[in-house]
Amino acid sequence: QQDNTLTSFAGTMRRAGADEGTILAALQKVNSRCDPPVLEKDLERIAHSVVRYDPASSTDGFVLDDTGVYHESKSKDGNVLRVFVCGVLTLDAYARTTSSDAWSLLLSFKNRDGKPYELMVGAGSLETPGNKWLVDLLDAGLDVADNALLKRYLKTRKVDKRMRLVDRIGWTDDYRVFMLPSGPVPLLSGEEWVYKGHDRVLFGIKGTLDKWRANVSKYCVGNYLLTFAVSSAFLAPLLPLLGATEGRAFHYFHDSSSGKTTALQVAGSVCGGGGKLGF
Repeated sequence: QQDNTLTSFAGTMRRAGADEGTILAALQKVNSRCDPPVLEKDLERIAHSVVRYDPASSTDGFVLDDTGVYHESKSKDGNVLRVFVCGVLTLDAYARTTSSDAWSLLLSFKNRDGKPYELMVGAGSLETPGNKWLVDLLDAGLDVADNALLKRYLKTRKVDKRMRLVDRIGWTDDYRVFMLPSGPVPLLSGEEWVYKGHDRVLFGIKGTLDKWRANVSKYCVGNYLLTFAVSSAFLAPLLPLLGATEGRAFHYFHDSSSGKTTALQVAGSVCGGGGKLGF
């Protein structure tokens, strides 16, 4: 009961335009009079959760609370008209390519089953025939009541967070990062990099680097066949940095049971390995 009361209080402050720090300070003051008091971590959780919602705006009329997005306007006689637009829907980030074009909106919401969902919607799709952005939201289960207001809502939201979208594995055009399905190498601070390609991805992650050193690379020492295979795997990402415009291939040819398959599997472990579709 205390949790619900404090959340309602925090929501009221947020609709009035309060930021997270102001809301938390107010919650702490109210909580000092509660018996028993709510844990500090729960106060922080409440304050952080309500700031996901936009404050009530006197300029665009949209209000977001824990039941959905609404649009408020005043009638001629001064009464407030409140129209349901859609279920709870937030803009979490702006996303764009490494060349800072093809902008998209990262939206998060809960579908009709209450399942959290994330969807990337192209900013330009809001103005193209067919309303693909709306079809995608409906197919994902968002409860939509007013298409026109929803479109206006999406076009007027603002958010500070940025993301980079990369559509292929390998080096970006500026050689800033080497993109893998799991993220960029090296890891960069400041914004999130996301792989959004559609190609079949054969890379995999299993275990740790220390385990790979102990169980794989250790046995390459003194074995020229395994050393050459692993070195070739590490060389491939470096070729563009050396000015190479074409790939390279090495053919292992020898009698049966001489270690050719093992060498290839060891090389493949650098990129994940394993399975019929693995390296």
